[in-house]
Amino acid sequence: MKFSRRKKLPVTLEPGEAERLIKQPNKRYPTGKRNIAIMKVMLNMGLRVSEI
Repeated sequence: MKFSRRKKLPVTLEPGEAERLIKQPNKRYPTGKRNIAIMKVMLNMGLRVSEI
């Protein structure tokens, strides 16, 4: 059985970049609160977009 190996390391966010992303959604609206929650879960759990 052959396994493919990644040739590149995945791109990651710096802590400052993550903070700027979380500040982007508008907290006044339910969709903004939802988006913040999704991003925090992704960042804390190390999830990829495809895993949400």
